[in-house]
Amino acid sequence: RTVGMITVLVALVQVVLAFTTVRTSGPGRPIVIMSALIFILAIVQLMLGFSAKDGSSESASWHLLNGVLIFGLALGNNSIIFRLRRD
Repeated sequence: RTVGMITVLVALVQVVLAFTTVRTSGPGRPIVIMSALIFILAIVQLMLGFSAKDGSSESASWHLLNGVLIFGLALGNNSIIFRLRRD
């Protein structure tokens, strides 16, 4: 539970930093959009974790799938950030 809440907090900080430091138009726009998606999916992940605690195997499987999706979006976001730093 604590790790999930910290993850949501970190995702919120990431959205705020992305929105305040990157221009929302042009090449920085995908960073803001992906950060917002990560934040939304982190909230969903936390809720799925709470519901999987009750023994629901369906929510546990969605919890795993959502975690993989968050990881993929985080990797994509990092690749965009590093590509923008080189330009």
